[in-house]
Formats: sequence, structure tokens, C-alpha cells
Amino acid sequence: MLAITAAAISGCTRSSHHEVSYELFGSEKEVKDMDRFAAAQSAAGARQDGMLYSHHFAGTELNSLGRSKLHLMATDKPATEPLAVYLNTANDPLSSDRQSAITKYLEGHGLAVADIQVKTGLNPSATYPASAGLIRYSKTESGSPEGTVNSSGTNTGTVSNTSGAAK
Repeated sequence: MLAITAAAISGCTRSSHHEVSYELFGSEKEVKDMDRFAAAQSAAGARQDGMLYSHHFAGTELNSLGRSKLHLMATDKPATEPLAVYLNTANDPLSSDRQSAITKYLEGHGLAVADIQVKTGLNPSATYPASAGLIRYSKTESGSPEGTVNSSGTNTGTVSNTSGAAK
């Protein structure tokens, strides 16, 4: 009994120790494919949205959120067209200074003035009309429950022949 208690307290001496090889995991500093994919998707999403709001600024200067979004947008800038940034703040007395802050930040990240378009208002390509989806809405419905009459007056249930068996 004493031997069993000692073995339980000290652990099994015959158990094999398996060393974990960290060679398979790579360095923490290594940029992984998943990280590159996530960064590319974030940049594409930021550029597609293309809008900065008042919460992207501390007064007239960009805050860390605004700088981060502009950095993502500049990362995904196509070489053939200018980067459009929409300052979506209504009746903003600081609009002119905020536009200057945007241009200054992007110039500091290697973009030429000709490659930057700062516009006020909503990004027209960031919205989608609901009408296209609403037109197809009726096609998402499967129809009337079985055995009921639909709006055309026809029965959608099973049809019986004269012998009473279902067709």
C-alpha cells in the first residue's frame, strides 16, 4: 500500500517524456500566410469603404484609428488611379483642416499629391440599393404550405385520382 501511495505522489517513473519540438512552429517574428491574407483583406476593405468620420480625428489631427485606416487604404491603392478618401462629416467647421491632415499623412507615406483625392460627404460606391435584393425576395419563399390554396387559386397539395391513391 505504501508503494502505491509513493508511486501516485511521485508520478510514474516509467512514463516516457516526449519533448515538444518547437522547430515545427517557426519563429514568432515570421510573417505567416494567414497574417498576409488578413492584412490584404483589411486593406481592401478599408479602401473600398474609403470614409473617415469625426471619430478618426482628435480635433483637426488624425488619431491612431484614423492613421491606421489611412495606412490600410494606402497599402491597397491601385497604381492606375488616385486614392479617394471621403471625409464623411456633415457641416464640419474643421473639414478643411482635417482634409489637410489627411493629405499630409498620405504624403508622408509616399503618395504624391496627384495620387490623393480628399472629398467631403458619403462615398457613393460604398452603398448598395436595396431594390435589387427586394426584387428577388419573393424567390426566397418556398410557396404555400402543402394542401393549401395559393393566390392563383390552384391547389398546391397532392392530387388524388378517382381511385383515391395519390399521384
